[in-house]
Amino acid sequence: MAEVYTRNGHRPAPTGKIRKLANVALNIDGTVGSIESMAVEVHDLTDRVGGMLDHLDSSLERLDDSLDSLNLTLNNLAETTTTLARTMTSLETLIDVVDPLIRVLRVALYPTKIVLDFADDRIAQIERTLR
Repeated sequence: MAEVYTRNGHRPAPTGKIRKLANVALNIDGTVGSIESMAVEVHDLTDRVGGMLDHLDSSLERLDDSLDSLNLTLNNLAETTTTLARTMTSLETLIDVVDPLIRVLRVALYPTKIVLDFADDRIAQIERTLR
């Protein structure tokens, strides 16, 4: 039997080989489709992760602002506590000064109290007599 050649001088490929090559091409096409589908999923996931990272960044900025505010509040509280401690020290000093003065005044005014008590007794006695 005579062999058949194509125009370029090559022998035509057998039908079985063509079918195998066609199946390989279909498998490659399916694999490429799967890879493209995965690439779309990866892109979608990347977008979702990017959105989550943006949300996380925004949350961290708000947290940072809150921490700054808390730090300022704590600094103000520390200043207030220092002022209160100084005030307490001043009050203790004032008490240390005033307490002896009160004792001195009690002693100094005791004779006046005796006179006033005596006067009250006399006034009460006179009022009873007048009734």
